[in-house]
Amino acid sequence: MYPIKFRIYNIPLNKMLYPKQLTFNTSKQTCTIVNKNFKTIKSYPISDLMPSINRKDINNKTMYLNDIFEIKGNKLYKGIFKWDDSILRFIVDWEKDGIKHYLPEYVNIIGNTFENPDLLNNNFQTLS
Repeated sequence: MYPIKFRIYNIPLNKMLYPKQLTFNTSKQTCTIVNKNFKTIKSYPISDLMPSINRKDINNKTMYLNDIFEIKGNKLYKGIFKWDDSILRFIVDWEKDGIKHYLPEYVNIIGNTFENPDLLNNNFQTLS
């Protein structure tokens, strides 16, 4: 069993948050960041949560949903980690001319879709 890590992007602060403790209200579809005494810090829609995909990149950095990564070889490929509800698994949204794998083994996280949208060129397609 491994601990499940989450992160949330706080738009007003323009900052990625890595909460240590969360509470969930499934009827309201919200999650709340709480302190060690379970005092509410801030609530977010559950859909804003970005879970870790339980893997690390080549620099030992934890990989999360919406991370942008690259693979270097004969050619540079970029992709984004996403969740596919239809098959209940993480997938990769690749650049159109990219290689076709679900979760590649050796990737380098270069940013995420919130803090680094400039890394995207709108040239991605979802593989399923």
